[in-house]
Amino acid sequence: MFQFFHNISIRIKLLTVVLICIVGMGVYVAYVLSSASAVQSSVRSSLITFPLLQLITNCRQQADDMRAYYATVISSNDNELLQPAQAQAEVTKQTIAELIALGHANGRDDSQLATAFDVYRKTADSWAQDDVNGSIVANTGQDRIYEVAMAQKYFNQSLDQIQKDLYHQHDNQLNGVQKQAKMLTLVGLIGGILLSFLLFMINAGIIRRLILRPLDRAVDAANRIEIGDWSSSVIVHGRDEIGKLLGSMENLRSHLLMQREAVERHSMNLQNELQQRQQAEIQLSKLSKAIENSAAGIFIANARGLIEYANPKLLMLIDHDWSDVIGQPCASLLNENISEERWEGLNYGHEWRGEFRILRRDGSSFWALVSLAAMFNENHQIINVVGNIADVSLQKESEEVINRLAFYDSLTELPNRRSLIESLPKFLDQAIQNGKMIAVCYLDLDRFKDVNDTLGHAVGDSLLLTAAQRLQSVLRKDDFVARLGGDEFALIISNLDSVDGAVVVAHKIIERMTSPFKLEGRELIVTASMGVAFFPEHGINADRLLKCADIALYLAKDAGRNNFKVFSEEQEGTGLAKMEMEAQIRRSLQANDFFLEYQPKYSAKTGEMCGAEALIRWQHPSLGRLAPDRFISLAEETRLIVPLGNWIIEEVVARLASWRDQGLDIVPIAVNLSTVQFANGELPDYIANTLKRHQLDPALFDVEITESLLMILQVVSLPVSFPLRGRRQATKKLLTTVKKHSSKSHLRQSSSKVSCCYF
Repeated sequence: MFQFFHNISIRIKLLTVVLICIVGMGVYVAYVLSSASAVQSSVRSSLITFPLLQLITNCRQQADDMRAYYATVISSNDNELLQPAQAQAEVTKQTIAELIALGHANGRDDSQLATAFDVYRKTADSWAQDDVNGSIVANTGQDRIYEVAMAQKYFNQSLDQIQKDLYHQHDNQLNGVQKQAKMLTLVGLIGGILLSFLLFMINAGIIRRLILRPLDRAVDAANRIEIGDWSSSVIVHGRDEIGKLLGSMENLRSHLLMQREAVERHSMNLQNELQQRQQAEIQLSKLSKAIENSAAGIFIANARGLIEYANPKLLMLIDHDWSDVIGQPCASLLNENISEERWEGLNYGHEWRGEFRILRRDGSSFWALVSLAAMFNENHQIINVVGNIADVSLQKESEEVINRLAFYDSLTELPNRRSLIESLPKFLDQAIQNGKMIAVCYLDLDRFKDVNDTLGHAVGDSLLLTAAQRLQSVLRKDDFVARLGGDEFALIISNLDSVDGAVVVAHKIIERMTSPFKLEGRELIVTASMGVAFFPEHGINADRLLKCADIALYLAKDAGRNNFKVFSEEQEGTGLAKMEMEAQIRRSLQANDFFLEYQPKYSAKTGEMCGAEALIRWQHPSLGRLAPDRFISLAEETRLIVPLGNWIIEEVVARLASWRDQGLDIVPIAVNLSTVQFANGELPDYIANTLKRHQLDPALFDVEITESLLMILQVVSLPVSFPLRGRRQATKKLLTTVKKHSSKSHLRQSSSKVSCCYF
C-alpha cells in the first residue's frame, strides 16, 4: 500500500514540473509572437516606399523618353513623329497618376507632380506642334526653349522632392524599426534567460531532491553494465537490499571486464597479423605486376652481382632467353665493368646511373640508360641489387638531330654561325697555350645573287655546295670552315707560325674558286672575295677578330673583287665609313630622306621646254644635302640601287599623275637606269605595273640608257658561259621587253654625253 502511494506521489510531482514548464513556455511564446507581429507591422509600413521609388524611377525614365521623342520631332520637323511623342507623354502621365494614387493610399499628397508634368507636357507639345506647323514667331525659338527647359526643371524638381521625402520617410521608419527590434530583442533575451533559469531551478529541486537521488546510483550502475561500460566501479552505499544489489553488480562488472580484456587482446593480435599478411600479399602482387609489365627492363642481382631475375621487357631489349641471363654477372649483361668504387657507393645507399650501348644477341646495339640501387637487410648489408634499363636510342637520335640543326648548315652540312661563335674562343685558347697564330677569314662569292636571279635557286644551291667542298679540300684537318648564311663563309686557319702560311692558303682558295663550276650542264665562272684578320696582331677576342675580318672583306670587294685583303688599322676607318654609309642608305630609304629635283630640257629649234630629267638628292640626317656622287657607287655595289631606283620610278610616275589630276601642262620625265637595276629581270614588269596603277600615259615616262650601259649589260647580265652572240641577243630581248611594257615612251641610245639622273 505504501509502495502504491509512493508511486502516485512521484507522478504528481512530475506532472507539476511539466505544467510549470508548459505555462512558462506559453507565456514566453506569446510574448515573442506579439513582439514579432509588431516588428513585422513596422517593417511592412517601411517597405511601402519601394514601389513609390520604383514609380518615380519609371516616371523619370518615361519623361526622358518623352523629351527624346519631342526633340526628334523638332530636329526632324516631321509631323508623323509627333504622335509617338504624345503617346509617350500619355504613358508618363498614367505612371504619375499611379504614383499619386499609391501616395494617397499611404497618407501622402503628391498632386503637385501632376500639375508640374501637365505644364511640362503642354509646353513641349505646343513647341513641337508650332515647329512642325511652322508657326513659331521669328526670334522666339530661344524663349520657347527656355520655357520648355523651365517646365522640365520644375517637373524634375517635383520628382526630386518626392523622392527625397520618400527616402527621408523610409529612413525614419527603418530607424524606428531598428530601435523597436533592438528593444524587443533585449527584453526577449532577458525574459528568456530569467524564465529558463527559474524553470531550471524548480525542476532541479523537485527532481533531484524528491525523485532521482534515491535511485541515481542504482540506475547508473545498471545502465553502465547493460551497455558494456565496465571501466567505472559501482559505488555501494548501505547494507540493505539495494546495497547488496549494488555489490553483486560490482562483482559482475569486474568479472566481465577481465573476460573482455582478454578477448580484445587476442582479437587485436589476430587482426593485426591478418592485416599485415593481406597488405604484404597486395604489395607483392602489385610489385610483381609492375615489374612484369614495366616499360623498362628490370633485373635483380644478388650481393655478388649475379642476376637472379629479369623481366620480359629486359629479355626483349637484349634479345636473349631467360636461361642466357640468369646466373650471369651484371657486367656481362651491361657490357660495362662496374668498378669497385661504384659498387662501394651502393653500400652507402647511393644510386649508380650511366648511359652506354648494350649489345643484343644479333650483334646490334642500342643506347641504354642504366640505374642500379641496392636493397639492404637489418644489418645494412646488401642482399640484392635492382637494375633498371631504359632504351633511350630515340632520345639520343633526337638530340643528335637537334644538335645538328642548331650547329650545322642544312645545305652544305658545314658548321653554322652559332657553331663559329662557340668554336672561335676554343681556337684562341689553344693558340695561347701553343704560342701560335690563327687567321680568321670572311669569304663570299662575287655576284652570287646574279646566279640566283638568272639561273634559279636550285643552281645557286648547287654552287654553294660545290664552293663548300672546295673550301674543305683546301683547308687542313685542324682548320675550321662555316657557312654563315647566303653566300658568306667563315674560316679559321689554326697553328700558324707567321702570316705567310695564311696568305698561301688565301691564294689557294681564291685560285681554287676561279676554276669553272660545272652545274646542271652549265659552266660558270664565279670568283670570291676574302678578308683576313690575324690573332693576336689584329685582336685578342672573337668579336674584334670577326669585325676586322668583315672590314677586310669589305675592302676586298671595294678593290674589285676576286682577291683577298688582310686587315690593316690604316684602312679600318675607310671600311667602317663605307659600312656605316650602307646602313644609313638603308635607314634613309625607310625614312624617305631622298628627294628628286627636275632639270628642264628645251628644244634647240623652238626654245620651248620639251621635257625634264629626274635628279636624285639625299638629305642626310647629319651630313646635310649630298650629291649623287657621294652614294650612288656604293648603292650599286651593295645592290641597294634596286630599291632606290624603284623608289625613283614610283616617285616620278606619282608626281606626273598628280600634276595631271591638277590640270597642269606636263612634259615627259626621263629616268636613267643603273647597270645593276637594268640587269634585274623584274624591271620591265615593275615599270608597267607602276604606270598602270597610276593610269599614266607611257609617253610621259622616258627611260634613258647609254651605249656604255649596253656594253656592261652584255657582260654582267648573263653567265660567262653564254657566247658573245647569245648575250647580245639576250640583251636585245631585254630591251624589247622594256619597250613592250612602255611602248609609247622614248628608248634612247646615245654615243655622246647623255644627261644622267644621278649626276
